[in-house]
Amino acid sequence: MVKPMTAMHGYVTYFEYVKGSNKGQSHVGDLITNPFGLGHVDPNYTASTVEENKTAAASATEVELGWCPVVPGSIAFQIGADKYFDANGVLYKGTFTSKVFTAEQVGSDGRLEGVAGHYEVNPGAATAVGTVVYGYPGSKSVSGAIYDGAQKAKITFTTTPFAAETTFAISYIYNNIAIMQNDIPQVTVRAKGIYLAAKARRIAIKKFVA
Repeated sequence: MVKPMTAMHGYVTYFEYVKGSNKGQSHVGDLITNPFGLGHVDPNYTASTVEENKTAAASATEVELGWCPVVPGSIAFQIGADKYFDANGVLYKGTFTSKVFTAEQVGSDGRLEGVAGHYEVNPGAATAVGTVVYGYPGSKSVSGAIYDGAQKAKITFTTTPFAAETTFAISYIYNNIAIMQNDIPQVTVRAKGIYLAAKARRIAIKKFVA
């Protein structure tokens, strides 16, 4: 319901919803919605899919991933003409032969965290060029070589592929279903207001008599 102003001056308050996390193409403060319109829609913001732009310095050998734990076998990126993927903690350059997803499974204690979801990748003739730490901070029950509870996710190249500072896109999936993540996409509600000042407008209406 729209109410008329009862004075020459007034103040209208409203709520605005913005993103509270940096994830992929979304950044803290990006508008989701307010009474005046919608912000940019990012379908991956609350999804498990992550698409990040990374900038690596010349001769860098490590690239950190912002969201973890990363689903094993889900990493894919390209530097120049070279394509990269991961399989069971190893980084490969080339093309894999096959890739099959195995969903989360209940462990012996009845918890879904018992066996995390992952891709079983056959690297075929691709060349091993590094390692991957998938990260598992705050894990309740899973341990082992693939998940390292003491580290966040990162890629380590055996030999740097960067001859100069390079920006590239990397996509991967982080497990947002069964296990504790290092971060969760957040929505922030902000109370805002608009000052209103009415302006006088005058018009005369004359009756014309023929």
